[in-house]
Amino acid sequence: NIPGKEKEAVKFAGENFVRYTGEVVQANEAQVFAWQARCKGIDVHALAEPTKLEAMKKEYEQQKVGAKDEQKSKLLEKYGGEEHLCAPPKELLLAQTENYVEYNRKGKVIKGEERSVIRSRYEEDKYINNHTTVWGSYWDSGQWGYACCHSFLRNSYCIGEAGKAKKSVITEIDTVPRSTSTDLCVKQDNNEIKTEDDLKESNSSSDDESSLSSSDSEVDPDIQLQMERERQCELQRVERDERRRKKRKEKRKRQKERRDKKKNLLNSSKNGNNDDISDNVEDEPKKELEKAIKKVNKDWEDAEESIQLGDRKRRYNSSYSINAPTEAEMEAYKLTAIHANDPMAAFMLEKRQKKHVKKD
Repeated sequence: NIPGKEKEAVKFAGENFVRYTGEVVQANEAQVFAWQARCKGIDVHALAEPTKLEAMKKEYEQQKVGAKDEQKSKLLEKYGGEEHLCAPPKELLLAQTENYVEYNRKGKVIKGEERSVIRSRYEEDKYINNHTTVWGSYWDSGQWGYACCHSFLRNSYCIGEAGKAKKSVITEIDTVPRSTSTDLCVKQDNNEIKTEDDLKESNSSSDDESSLSSSDSEVDPDIQLQMERERQCELQRVERDERRRKKRKEKRKRQKERRDKKKNLLNSSKNGNNDDISDNVEDEPKKELEKAIKKVNKDWEDAEESIQLGDRKRRYNSSYSINAPTEAEMEAYKLTAIHANDPMAAFMLEKRQKKHVKKD
């Protein structure tokens, strides 16, 4: 420790403090005890015989304490004065303390030396914004709030009983849109096919009813806004259900058309009208041949690119599979292959290279 400086301001002094913490002290004491015992003719080693050393040390400590107590008792017997060693504490001797304690008739502590309340590191019993209770003292419908005003907004301003009354009014009004929503659901289930004109009329009627109710009874703007939001949500739900119903109807219509088409094809095949089918069968080999030719050209282009890139930069194809070529692939190879004996080989190769360059 350097005078005038804190521990944080002093330079790093090393890690030697580890040598004097934990079980290191006990190990050092055992080693010193082994050295002292060896000097007195007792053959013991701290590392070779740790159990023996521990037992000897424990026995030595017991004998040391016993010898000390025996010496103390002899001195007291010879000179006396044991009553001074067994004296009560000074508070009881003087019968005066500054600690105020109250007891009941049974001797139980009422006030004074009671156990102190364990508090957290956060501020407790701090009422803000005119609140008389803390946040979390009220619980309703899965939300926490203040018990003094039934507000679910944290750090909001407390309005007392007016907030409770407002909450009760909101709960009463919330029942109205729920009933209307159930009525709408029942109507929708009963009338599956409903036109857009009927929907518009129902929406306009609901708007008129809401406007009449709002004009008749003067409600707070917050409550009115909440009712408007719920009404809009209900209208959106009805429109969404209507769209889903239309989609299901269109899907059923398409499925029916497919089934009818299949039936017509089967009937035409039974009646001998297979002209269209035969045309499709004849076109299939041509399509396969065109695909095979495109594949051969693409393979040739990939090979040219890999040759230009070189062995170091070319791509490695690890998903190569060996399969027998089809008839279309064999025909495509015969049509696109360039033979060395062909007098037009150089021209065809140059033409193919130009085509490849244009694509790039």
